[in-house]
Amino acid sequence: MVEAVFVNKRILAKLPQEKLLKILKDRVFPFVSEGELIKVDLKVTISYISIDEDL
Repeated sequence: MVEAVFVNKRILAKLPQEKLLKILKDRVFPFVSEGELIKVDLKVTISYISIDEDL
């Protein structure tokens, strides 16, 4: 059971809260033991591809 999650506002500006919590639930929370305090560093990569039909 996770009691609290503190997230930097800059991360939430790039990633919706629901998406972030899903990632944490899937990849981090299963490895947290009772009474444990952990810090998770996130690397956020944004990719943008534009296909211009007028070329």
